[in-house]
Amino acid sequence: MRASDHSAGSSLRLKKALVRATAVISVLSLSYTAYLYYDYRGRMPSEPQQQTDRTYPVSLKGETFYTTKTEQRRYYATQYIFFASVLTIGAMSWIQWRRSLSRAA
Repeated sequence: MRASDHSAGSSLRLKKALVRATAVISVLSLSYTAYLYYDYRGRMPSEPQQQTDRTYPVSLKGETFYTTKTEQRRYYATQYIFFASVLTIGAMSWIQWRRSLSRAA
């Protein structure tokens, strides 16, 4: 086995591991976003509550609920992580597709 074959194999394994890790992060963040959606929909007030500090609006599918700043950040962070991981997988797929086209030529 030549050194270039070995480095190409390890590079491929690294890419596969990166894609799998990103996919797992994507699925976990999407699942947690869904959990938070149903949790917030079930127990968060639809009007601001000063006494509980639930004054920060979160819009969930046309409905507005009021949360604390921490709960609001948690909900939006899971969405941002999901979209970032989907974009990362898309970019890696596009790069791989472009490389396969240049090798075929």
